[in-house]
Amino acid sequence: MKNEASDKTPPSTPGREKSPSVSATTTPPNNKDTSDPSTPKKRTVDSDLPASSNKVEDIVSMEVELHIFNPPTGDFVLRASNVTARIIEGGRFEYWLIVDEGPTRHIGQRIEPRMNPVFNSTHQCLIWCYFSDSGQIFSFLIRFRNKEDEYNFKRQYTICMYETLNETRAKEDDREYIMNAYQEDVDMPDADASDQEETEEEFATNISEIKKPSGGRFIPEKGMLHEEDSSIILLDPQDENSLFKMDLEYGKVVEEWKVHDIIPVSNIFPGSKYAQTTAEKTFIGMSHNSLYRIDPRLSGQKMIDSQLKQYVTKNNFTCGVTDEKGHIAVGSEKGDVKLFDTLGKNAKTNLPALGSGIKGIDVTADGKWIIATTARYLLLLNTEIKTDPNKPLGFEKSFPKNQKPIPRRLQLRPEHLSMMEEQIQHRRFGIGEDYSNQLRGTLEK
Repeated sequence: MKNEASDKTPPSTPGREKSPSVSATTTPPNNKDTSDPSTPKKRTVDSDLPASSNKVEDIVSMEVELHIFNPPTGDFVLRASNVTARIIEGGRFEYWLIVDEGPTRHIGQRIEPRMNPVFNSTHQCLIWCYFSDSGQIFSFLIRFRNKEDEYNFKRQYTICMYETLNETRAKEDDREYIMNAYQEDVDMPDADASDQEETEEEFATNISEIKKPSGGRFIPEKGMLHEEDSSIILLDPQDENSLFKMDLEYGKVVEEWKVHDIIPVSNIFPGSKYAQTTAEKTFIGMSHNSLYRIDPRLSGQKMIDSQLKQYVTKNNFTCGVTDEKGHIAVGSEKGDVKLFDTLGKNAKTNLPALGSGIKGIDVTADGKWIIATTARYLLLLNTEIKTDPNKPLGFEKSFPKNQKPIPRRLQLRPEHLSMMEEQIQHRRFGIGEDYSNQLRGTLEK
């Protein structure tokens, strides 16, 4: 998969053919969708956007060209050479992209993550997806008159996307980070299959029925290898306060651990990278708003109270991972990433959400690179603070104001999504220094 700016003649280069016919309908700006922002639902409704611009205030307005992607030819074709692209606020933290040609409205679309937007500075354009009421996916492109127009529109658009997702105003020192996430960038290297964790897996046995020590059956939702890969720790979705240890040699659950009476456990991960391949007993647990260390050797409840970090608000944590030093990266349903140097303390770095909830997260052994998986794209982050001569990581020290890492969204082009509808599977880094060096050398050119 690539992040495609280096393609010098991409299919996003607008053509000049007559465009195929398509009608862009809209969703009412005051009918707020409260579902998971990473998977907005399609609705069939009539448009009630303001008919004239004097009823709302434009956040930004530019004269642009409008193009539409034509799948049979693989090109964008010109639809209108002189239209006005505007962003308006339809409600609190609810924004709309409007494209008008005089009295004719070509597009009225709520700004939301499913648009899969990409800005291309080489061609001075914005490309995105449009979902019709019938379920069809179209890809549109607007080309700006100059780089200044593109920059100003991109700045406002990305702020609106952030505020739509987070329902809060974007902080000034986060705006550059947010804007960089929607910029086409570099080619990614093809990894040698021999470097991947999942190669040469060998089927050993099939465990058809899982029972608790008390005799009750359950279907595990998640699991983690433990103690030199001799056992696996299982989570029962119907019992959110307990964990279950299965001995892999015997293929049965041999222990049940009560973690805490009140704080649930929604996910677990090793206390350091590859710790599950050692005799290490402790590991990390999480709930929607807390992180803590679990020690199965404790009598009674297994949570270590002194290594608990609990937030007052609901953060919707979904997944976590550690590097070799035990630094912790946590992703959330909203899409933000928090970096901790140790348990029991506040995060050193908070990287804001960019449009989709995080389903999985991984980090290189040295902690310099993080990859997070969403339904629409992969997010790659370099945690090294390059302006500091000591080159600390964002786990160890907060990034200076306005110097957050450049987020790299690795995704399908919007025009390709108009020909397919696939969700991205969770990806992990390969094992070994050779793989890390190859990745680092490609990205730091």
